[in-house]
Amino acid sequence: MRYEQHCPIALAAEVVGEPWTLLIIRELLHGSTTLTDVARGVPSMSGGLLTKRLRKLETAGLVTLQPPERPRSAELTEAGRELSAVVETLGAWGARWLPPPRHGDLDPALLLRDIARGIDRSALPANAVAVHFRFAESPGPRWWWLVLSRTVAAPTVHDPRLPQAMRIDCTLGALARSGSVTRTGWKRCGRRPS
Repeated sequence: MRYEQHCPIALAAEVVGEPWTLLIIRELLHGSTTLTDVARGVPSMSGGLLTKRLRKLETAGLVTLQPPERPRSAELTEAGRELSAVVETLGAWGARWLPPPRHGDLDPALLLRDIARGIDRSALPANAVAVHFRFAESPGPRWWWLVLSRTVAAPTVHDPRLPQAMRIDCTLGALARSGSVTRTGWKRCGRRPS
């Protein structure tokens, strides 16, 4: 969309204001590099639209796309990384002023992925452990695990058969509400895509 205004806000909105674009930037800011990993963070977005948005971000100088090798990857440029403050501020604003997500809007995979991204892996044990989540009500699988070690912090629906550090029984809504808004803004990022 073109606003045809000289205003820097209008010019910036032409680049980052399209649907999905800020969520793609959020994924790249949180360490996703391959298009497959970015797509996991925006599961309702088609692959074609993801590629189209990334090409537009590349043209605007916010992203560098690597040649189409397997797996294809993208990296934020300095200009793209400077959007970190914008994304964090927008997340904090949304957490403060927007209503909490409805039960049907919560996605356990996205919520646990966002929580895992905010974990300081250097504080974790060298040998992997698991945190078992059992959700009282969930639109998807009710049993989830976070696999945690210094090299990994990732959710899975498959029992990793690791020592269990703890088990958490709760609802998705309770888990989403329990976190404070942090640098990663996970409290509001676990919504199911609409």
